[in-house]
Order: sequence, then C-alpha cells, then structure tokens
Amino acid sequence: MTEEHLLGDLALTAPEQRLVDAFRRGVQVDLREGDAAKDDPRRGKEWGPRRTVRAEVIERLVLGTGVAPEAGRVPALRLRGARITGRLDLAHGTIGCPVWLEDCSFAEPVVCDRADVRHLSLAGSRLPALRADYLRSATDLDLTRLTARELRLYGAEVNGNLELDEARLVNVGGCALYGTHLKVNGSLHANGASIEGEARLYGAIVQDSVLMIGAWLLNPGGTALAAGRMSVGGSLYLRRGDRGGPVRRAYVADGKIRLDGVTIGSTLRMEGAVMHNPGQCALEATNLNVGHFADLRGVTVRGWLTLSESRIGSSLDLTGGRVISDAQVSLDLSEIEAKTVSLPESCSGTIDLTDTRVVTLDLHGVATTGTMRLGGLHFERLTPELPPKQLLDWLRRSVATYEPHPYEQLVAMFRRIGHDEDARTVLLAKERRRRATLRLPGRLWGYVQDVMMGYGYRPLRAGAWLLLPLALATWYYSIRPPRPLDADNGLAFSPLAYALDLLLPVVDLGQEKAFGPATPVDQWFGYAVVAIGWILATSSRPE
Repeated sequence: MTEEHLLGDLALTAPEQRLVDAFRRGVQVDLREGDAAKDDPRRGKEWGPRRTVRAEVIERLVLGTGVAPEAGRVPALRLRGARITGRLDLAHGTIGCPVWLEDCSFAEPVVCDRADVRHLSLAGSRLPALRADYLRSATDLDLTRLTARELRLYGAEVNGNLELDEARLVNVGGCALYGTHLKVNGSLHANGASIEGEARLYGAIVQDSVLMIGAWLLNPGGTALAAGRMSVGGSLYLRRGDRGGPVRRAYVADGKIRLDGVTIGSTLRMEGAVMHNPGQCALEATNLNVGHFADLRGVTVRGWLTLSESRIGSSLDLTGGRVISDAQVSLDLSEIEAKTVSLPESCSGTIDLTDTRVVTLDLHGVATTGTMRLGGLHFERLTPELPPKQLLDWLRRSVATYEPHPYEQLVAMFRRIGHDEDARTVLLAKERRRRATLRLPGRLWGYVQDVMMGYGYRPLRAGAWLLLPLALATWYYSIRPPRPLDADNGLAFSPLAYALDLLLPVVDLGQEKAFGPATPVDQWFGYAVVAIGWILATSSRPE
C-alpha cells in the first residue's frame, strides 16, 4: 500500500514523506539545524520548505486508519523542529498513537476539543493557542516550555501529569490559562511558568500535587490566579525556588490570587512568595481547608490578605512576612481554626482575629507594634512569653472599646501556667477598662474600689487599708470608751475587739451589742468606721 493511497490525493513534500515513513516505524524526525538561535520556535517564520509540514498531513496520519506500521513496530508521530502550517484540528478525534510535536512553530491554533489521545506532547513548541476543552488524555499531557497566547483545558481530564514547567502564556487583559473543572489524575507541574493574563483553575481537581514553584502570574489590577473550589489531594506549591534547585526565581503574583473554598489534602507552601495587588485584595483564601500546615513564611504582600473561616490541620505560619496595605484590615484571620498561628513580622493595618480558635498564638514581630481585633479569640498559649504590662499594652491598642473576652483569655492562660499574680494584674486592668464605660457615679465608686483594694485583686493594699482604720478606732476607743448597754452583762470592754466588731460586717465578738457610743461624736465616729468596713467588704473580689 503506497503513501499516495493512504493519504489520498495529497502530494507530499520531502519532509512530509520523511514524517510518513518515520510514523510507520515509530521513530523521530528532527528537522532542527543544531543552531540554538536559528532553531528557536520564535523564528519559525524564517524556516524554509525543508522544515515545513502541513497540519493536514499530521491529521491524516494520527486520525487515519490506513497507514500500517512496519512489522514489529508501533506507530508514533515524533516530529521536532518543524514549522506547521494550517490549522491542526483533532477535535472529537480518537488518537490511538502517541504524538510528539516538540520545538515546533505552529502558524495557527491547535484544536483538540473533546479529543481522546493516548499521549500528547507539545513541549517547547510555539503556537497561537491550544484549544482542548473536554480533552481526554490516557497518560501525561506534556506542555513543558510551551509558548502560546491561550491554553484552554475546560473540563479536560488527564490520566497522568499535566506538565507546564517553564511554559509561557501571554494574553494580557484576558484569560491565558482556562482550566475550569480540569481533572488531573496525577500532578500539575508549572514550575518556572510565566502566565500574563488570568490563570483560571476554578473547580479543578488534582489528585496529587500542584507545583507552581517560581512561577510568575501577571495580571495587574485583575485576577492573576482564580482557583476557587479547587481540590488538591497532595500539596499546593506557590513558593519561591530553592537556591541550587532547577527553579531559582521567586514566585510572583501581580494581581489577585483566589483560593477561596480550596481543599488541600496535605500542605500549602507559599514561603517567600511575592504578591502585588496594591489597594486591593492580594490573596483571598476564605474557607480554605488544609490537611496539615500552611507555610507563608517570608511572604511580601502589597495589598490585603484574607484567610477567614479557614481550617488548618496544624499551623498557619506567617513568620517573617510583610503586609503593606492601606486597608483598615490588612490581614483577616477571623474565624480560623488551627493548632498554631504565627503572625507576620510587620503589618501596616489591623490584623483581625475575631472568633479565631488556636492552641498557640505566636506574636513574634507584631506583639509590640501591631493592632488587632480580638473579640471572641480563643487561645491556650501565647509566644513569646511576654510580661503582663506588654500584653496589656497590646490589648489597649487592639481593643478600641471595652470587651471582657480578651482579658479573660489572658487570665485563663496565666492561671493554666500557675501565674496567679499576673492573672490578678490582668483582672485589675480589665476592671479599670470597664470603669471608663460607666456613668459618673459608677466611675467614682470604681475609683474608691480601686484605691481601697485594687478591686479586690491587691490583697496587700486591702490589708493596709484595714489596719489603718483598725488602729485609729482602737486608739480612739481606748481614750473614749463607750458606755455599757447592760450593767449586768459582765463582758469586759476591749477597744480592739470593739473596733473589729464595727469594722468587719461579718464578725460578731459581742462588743457592739454590749456597748454603745457615749456621745453624738462617738456615734458619728462609729458610723464612719462601719462605712469603711462596708467599703472594704464590697470592694473585694474572689481570687
């Protein structure tokens, strides 16, 4: 059977004839010249007829059924360094052989909508667009180093890895990567990729991990990465590259990153990431679910971050991070549940920790400078261990109006570790803060309680206030003893016991019942002693 019969009336050029022969044997046709500059697909228009293959020839080979392989050979299309003219349209086709079209330059978009492919590689190729909505790939889909304006993978399914390492997608002002509801039954690799325009992975499912180490996602003023509701079975890497590793540059996002509702089975790795979206939200990750830890150490953010209502299995770590934003709330961590939350080194706006529940809250970096919202915050431990005065300064900065809950959390923490004196200091500060919310009579009474006994949390001060009126009353009644009320009582008068009877409302030594004031002056002096006793009694607080 001749090639003319197999390919109909299509006359073949020399490179096309080579491709047909190689296809039957499953071997590669390499049309490159060996000069890196000349072989760059960006210069594909300069490649002459010796490096040109029509898309129609490729279609007939991979979609046709009449080209029989040589005996003992498996057919495969392996073409490298070719300029491919015309539109390569494989839509709705079933392609049973593996296809490699690497380091090629395509004149028109490649269309693979609803195609079933065994293996497809466009590694290193340059093309206007790859349109592969609802594509089904039996193995890896290799788009490493691909250069295109648009990559469409809506609803596609890849039963292997999706390789986008060092790919370059440029669709400024539009969507460069359209992967809504994409399903990858392996990992998605986009290390070192550059995407100008929106990268959309909304509702995508990746069974293993998503690696975008050192990737650049650039869509200034818009959404750089829209990955809401994405499900990742392993880890999500949006971090800088390692020194000495294959990807050494930083992860950069210019535009908004959306991770709202994302589920990550293992870890979120964003250490060293640079997020730039000034005046707007740089990272929206509400309702984020992370199985283990979220690592955002050393991030640099211009814009605000929100991770509210997220669930982190282990720790959320922002140590060494910097958040620069003119928003009132620059870092929203409200209603988070995690074992440990470590706050950034600096944050120009307020950090919202409302209704957050953590075991350990790490205040390194912002403990002495940052302001926070703390209503409903639950924690068991604070690090580093700061003195009560510094923590109270933190509360005064963070709580604009009186809220008892943050103070009660500090008290509970100090009591758990046996620091009862520190707990009393916090309780006293709480009462003083509450006093400012009262009307004038309440404030005046509060000042009296504070001076007399420190609201009951300064027992030594209360003892001093007790001894002073007790000594005065004992001296007074020793020189001006009261008269007996019943001559037949027989109880001997004691100035100290009489003073105690008047001063302490709960003490009854019988002296007050047996003796009474001798003059009106003595009577008013007794009233004063009783009043002081009641003030001391009502100023006390349970320990």
